[in-house]
Amino acid sequence: MHYIRTEPDPDDAEAWVQVGLKGALERKRQDAAQAWALFDTEKRRAVDAGVDISQDGAEFKKLDELHSSYKKAAAEQKDLESRLFAEYEKGNAKFPTIPSNRASGVGAEFLRRIGAGVAGLKALDGTSGGSMVPAFFSPDILNLPTRQLFVRSLIPVTPVTGDKVAYLQHSVFTNAATAVAAGGLKPTSVLTVARLEDTVRTIAHVSEALDRALLSDFDALVTFIDQNLRLGVLLAEENQILNGNGTAPNLRGILNTAGIGTQARGADSRTDALHKAINSCRLAFHEPDAIVLHPTDWQTVRLEKNANGEYIAGDVVQGDPDRLWGKQIITSPVLAQGTGLVGAFGHGAQLWDREEARVTFTESGLGDTAGQELFTRNQIRFRAEERVAFGVPFPAAFCSVTSL
Repeated sequence: MHYIRTEPDPDDAEAWVQVGLKGALERKRQDAAQAWALFDTEKRRAVDAGVDISQDGAEFKKLDELHSSYKKAAAEQKDLESRLFAEYEKGNAKFPTIPSNRASGVGAEFLRRIGAGVAGLKALDGTSGGSMVPAFFSPDILNLPTRQLFVRSLIPVTPVTGDKVAYLQHSVFTNAATAVAAGGLKPTSVLTVARLEDTVRTIAHVSEALDRALLSDFDALVTFIDQNLRLGVLLAEENQILNGNGTAPNLRGILNTAGIGTQARGADSRTDALHKAINSCRLAFHEPDAIVLHPTDWQTVRLEKNANGEYIAGDVVQGDPDRLWGKQIITSPVLAQGTGLVGAFGHGAQLWDREEARVTFTESGLGDTAGQELFTRNQIRFRAEERVAFGVPFPAAFCSVTSL
């Protein structure tokens, strides 16, 4: 559903808060994109000119300042996204839609219905379909009853302009620092860092062939298709972030990254096992910010009782029913039941965004049956896709919990 902002009720403070946040978020998103473009342009110029950035202090300083500006804008954008997300979580999405004007014909109406000419979306190409690129924190997604919070919302997202990404992964930290006598030999600590490279991967699916007249006559069907196709891409992305095996065309997910911790439940209660996983991350100098559980496992944790019939997790979730041991709980159906993941997602993992999740459509090509062409049958097919890369720079920032 595409919301078009109009002036809210002057007495509706919550609506005004949302309008202000949406406007600020859009401006900050543009600032971050511009800052990244400046950094990327300067970096490419230096590389093309054969400048050794590691040896050229002035060039390094310039690039560092540009990148710092981008990181500042990106952090402010993430903060605004979180604040706006909190408003949607409260159920305060009250932006009205403007009634459609069908005088321009069915074709134009259909294009308008899926984004053509709506402020903030890319215009659609009427011949091949074009694309629309919604923000991740979109009310279209949040209004769906099946999902409320994605693992992606915890992970830093950086835009990229190519099909490869390179990053450093920290695997070993042996701290030998100690008191040293005057003139004494200083001990050597081990900080093992490896340079890794990954390829941008495509996550996509298409709809079945749909009757154009049906789409034109029932606006809610277009909204339904739009929402669910993008939801499907984001669920597949979440599965890749958590479970991807790293074999092309799959991403390598956190659970299949070498170096993450493992905590077996054993004879512990589920609540105790999760706390031990939190401590495992802390011992590696990473403070976890969230716990990911299968919805059924979270239900089991919440309902688990001791021999006296008292809820084991009662005290530790009393202050906030969506937190355990002070950590945000995210329930994800793509995580295998019986396995939990504790981690410092905010700095332990990184997602690179080449193309955001978007929906396109076409009236040409084959239908669902061999030999049947879409155009001659007045049918339309939709496609949703994104292009991303993913990596775990700090594997020790995560710990899986087994046998929950």
